[in-house]
Amino acid sequence: MAGSIDISIGSLLGLSAVLAGLSDTAELPIACTAAVALAAGALGGWLNGWLAVRSKVHAIVITLGTMAIYRGLIVEWSDGRWILGLSDGLRDVAHGSLLGAPFLLWAAIGAWIGVAILLRFSRFGRLIYALGSDQQAARYVGVASHQILPWTFALCGLLIGAAGLLQAARYGQVQTNAGLGFELKAIAAAVIGGVHIAGGRGSALGIALGTLLIGQLANALVLLHVPAYWEGLFLGAVILSTLVLERGKDSQ
Repeated sequence: MAGSIDISIGSLLGLSAVLAGLSDTAELPIACTAAVALAAGALGGWLNGWLAVRSKVHAIVITLGTMAIYRGLIVEWSDGRWILGLSDGLRDVAHGSLLGAPFLLWAAIGAWIGVAILLRFSRFGRLIYALGSDQQAARYVGVASHQILPWTFALCGLLIGAAGLLQAARYGQVQTNAGLGFELKAIAAAVIGGVHIAGGRGSALGIALGTLLIGQLANALVLLHVPAYWEGLFLGAVILSTLVLERGKDSQ
């Protein structure tokens, strides 16, 4: 929506999960483990945005580099081994329930509502749309990309850190390939959900529906006994077809 693309999110999710796993195995309190994962995600995201603004290079190029850096840190800090035997306290974060519904569902709904309120009712949300619509025009009315973009990436990173924490809690272990390929799913969910690839358009509800569609596609492929490596082909085809339809709509 802000006119940028972050392709490091899979690596940043894996890094947040690894740091959560290391904190848990060091027997830190659950609150500290959560804070470490969230801080890692937010800091990594903010760094992506700050580098893109300061270097005046498109974020997709910057995050291509940070993707490799974050993935390297995963291997370095985990010694190239899975982090096993996470505590029951951490696992309860993902496996608990509230009012009969899994906590993971409540976390997803809470994130969706929070982002929807931010985009629709806050000044920061309106600035994100303005920046994505036309950076030059936004600059003329006082919307500076160097003030907005790093914090937009930081918000994205904060949500990624939460996802990394919940993934570690859900599986009770952290693999060194955690988050691998997630960037394609995230882009597909956003594009299918109505987010304009160039920015300035999109909604939290659309993204939620796009995410559900991507999840159902993955489940359908499993039920149809389609090999896992075909999932990327289907996701790529969905992205391309959506972009073609969107381009046709814009030309009209």
